Amino acid sequence: MPSESALRASKFVNFETPENPDSVIAVLKNHAFSESQIIRLIKRRPRLLTSDAERTILPKLEFFISKGVSAPVLAYILSSNPALFALNLENKIIPSYDFLSSVLKSDEKIFLALKRYPRLMGYNPYDILSSNISTLLDNGVSECNIASTLCSLPSTFVSGPDKFKVMVEEAKELGLNPSKPVFMVALFAMSSMSKATWERKIEAFKKLGWSEELVFEAFQRYPSFIRLSEDKIMVTMDFLVNKMGFPSYRIAKRPRILMMSIEKKIVPRGLFALDLVSKGVIKRINFHALFETSDIVFIEKSGKWMVTSCSIYRISTLKGVKQPVSMEPEPEPEPNYLVNKTSRTRTGRVAVMLPPPILCRGTTALAPGSLSRQFPVGIYPWPYSRLKIEPVRVDSAMYSGSSDGESHESTTQWDTPPASSKLWVRNLRRYIGSGAGLGSEASLELATKKILLDLFKEKQQKRAGAGAIPSFYKKKPEEGSISHRVQRLAKYRFLKKQSDILLNADDLDAMWVCLRENCVIDDSTGAEKMNYEDFCHIASICTEHIGHKCLRFFCPSNFMKFEKDESGRIAILPFYLYVMRTVSLTQARIDMSEIDEDSDGFLQPHEMEAYINGLIPNLAQLHDMPAAFVQMYCRIAAHKFFFFCDPNRRGKACIKKVLLSNCLQELMELHQESEEVTDTEHAENWFSLTSAQRICDMFLALDKDMNGTLSKQELKEYAEGTLTEIFIERVFDEHVRRGKTGAGNNREMDFESFLDFVLALENKDTPEGLTYLFRCLDLNGRGFLTTADIHSLFRDVHHKWTEGGNYELCIEDVRDEIWDMVKPVDPLRITLADLLACKQGGTVTSMLIDVRGFWAHDNRENLLQEEEPEL
Repeated sequence: MPSESALRASKFVNFETPENPDSVIAVLKNHAFSESQIIRLIKRRPRLLTSDAERTILPKLEFFISKGVSAPVLAYILSSNPALFALNLENKIIPSYDFLSSVLKSDEKIFLALKRYPRLMGYNPYDILSSNISTLLDNGVSECNIASTLCSLPSTFVSGPDKFKVMVEEAKELGLNPSKPVFMVALFAMSSMSKATWERKIEAFKKLGWSEELVFEAFQRYPSFIRLSEDKIMVTMDFLVNKMGFPSYRIAKRPRILMMSIEKKIVPRGLFALDLVSKGVIKRINFHALFETSDIVFIEKSGKWMVTSCSIYRISTLKGVKQPVSMEPEPEPEPNYLVNKTSRTRTGRVAVMLPPPILCRGTTALAPGSLSRQFPVGIYPWPYSRLKIEPVRVDSAMYSGSSDGESHESTTQWDTPPASSKLWVRNLRRYIGSGAGLGSEASLELATKKILLDLFKEKQQKRAGAGAIPSFYKKKPEEGSISHRVQRLAKYRFLKKQSDILLNADDLDAMWVCLRENCVIDDSTGAEKMNYEDFCHIASICTEHIGHKCLRFFCPSNFMKFEKDESGRIAILPFYLYVMRTVSLTQARIDMSEIDEDSDGFLQPHEMEAYINGLIPNLAQLHDMPAAFVQMYCRIAAHKFFFFCDPNRRGKACIKKVLLSNCLQELMELHQESEEVTDTEHAENWFSLTSAQRICDMFLALDKDMNGTLSKQELKEYAEGTLTEIFIERVFDEHVRRGKTGAGNNREMDFESFLDFVLALENKDTPEGLTYLFRCLDLNGRGFLTTADIHSLFRDVHHKWTEGGNYELCIEDVRDEIWDMVKPVDPLRITLADLLACKQGGTVTSMLIDVRGFWAHDNRENLLQEEEPEL
């Protein structure tokens, strides 16, 4: 094993003597595990070396072998998924195997499914596989199709039951028939990508001219094409539509073509067909015959005369040959005489002229009249790679048009048509440019070969680097380099241009004056309104006073956005507020983009803090902030943006998402003067100075040992100790990172994690807050809560409740009440989606983690009466 891998593995295992690991390795070697497979196993599961070889590993191997699997196949399956060694033989492996056997009816098919998807046995067959199979049966899928798909595409069945039901319904909505085998292929394609990826693929096809209905029609015909990468789709469609001239909708009728190799089939056959059309050999291209026939059939049908302007070769069609044929030149044969386009030579071989070779090692053009010329054999694209190509000797008589090789004075001399008249030349020139300076047809071919060779090398480099760093990680330009300076200059000019066309404060005031002076007063309501004619008139006046930069607000589509009265008039105030908000958001986007160092549309934490720091002088409620507290305030304020706009905790927030979030609107409320805001509003606004100081004081009060982090015992004092112990434990398990100096119970919560904790508790009704808390409530990490989970969570609340001197509770009654509040889709489990859908997720989580939250729910009627104003 490499030293680095051994060092990583040593962090997870510790043994005093080598006897145990040696026995494990010996058992594996005795069961046909290769050295590379054993190394792979240990790298991915180092704890395997500490297992008891005789009692733990050997029984599992013997069980699989007893089912008839060969040792190499078993070694491949287990080395691909070492987690199988961690499964209990009696409680997990045997029940899973029995379930698969009941569906597939064959040990051979079971191991074929495991070989294709080794992790299949790790899923609970009765929670996931059985539920998904039942869903398919309920929707009319036959047992035969289910078994066939489980064997060939087993990963189709491992999605969660809720997600799987949604996929089945979506597939049916797309027009797929559950009784057909293609339905299962469609489910496999849908399960292999996220919803966002699916929508991105649909948008990619829309850009290529397909309508959404056309995409779905193609998906019904051949679902697997949707799994292609966007690059493959774009390259293939570009060649078929722009180079071959096929209409885009025609490809949607045969989406299987998109799955074919662009280098081995589509481009070679396409260029071959274009050349035949240009020479009049065929009048039109048969889509099916060109791309959807097998190699042997295509060779048999294309073994005719093919006229081109490169070189003359003789090929022999090799029927039934499935292996690549030797490309070495044979000894020079006796001169042969070409008779006509469809006749054979005297040796019985078909004489043909091939189109220009691609990626050829070297060719030379044959001049008419030369007695003989031998050409080096090139590397030709398919179909020529399946043919045996021989150099031929060409006599001058061949160009005289004689059928028997003899020269006749009455026949006209053969003339070479000009290169510009050939279709393939024009196509190549369009591909590489005007062709100016190339000088000759041969030079044009060489230039084309160079371009195709570069494309081939680029493709090979991408494949070679596929296992290393992905291509989307591009090295940033170095500070001070030309690329860096050009990037900054382009960004500066673009932002300046956007800023110049933005309305300033004076322009907004002038627009408001124009609106008020040219509107009409509604007699019934007294509101200031304008019809479309007034709208156009005000637009012309504003253009005279402000300039053309205001015209984008006075377009018909903007007028139609607002509510109109019976006379077709809109109020001027909502329109003006719309203009102000648009200007404000645009200015904010310009400011954020200016701070965005990477120019990737995302802000990192320090960039968001810099943006907030720049806003502080303009926010009236923050004028009295102490200078020493500014940095801490920016840190606290920026964290809320990342809590809501960076749910995956990638360390960067999308600028567009920040602009549309409620956080920015809440921050901008600080423009109001402090006298206009109540103390309650101050306390509820996360970005107020009062709220930021409260968070800091709370953290310092909890940090008894003053080490800058909070232990579990210290966090239990949060909210006067009303949170349950099991909830605090789960918070540390799910949301507190392991430190460098401690692990397990020694982990402590830093200030960043504390901010997440407070934001989640204070925003329990939001999707982000509920997602944070649900991970803590999900005790087993299964993605749902059962009655047992509810019982375990509420038991701590009940204990604190009775300690406070309250009446005795029945936990079963509370559990039933929670079920009635949530109304889950599955009556046996509660998911995060159920909590979000019921609109009472915040109340439910408070009841399960906080005794004060349960008290508020229990006394909700009394609290509502206290809040009602006296009459």
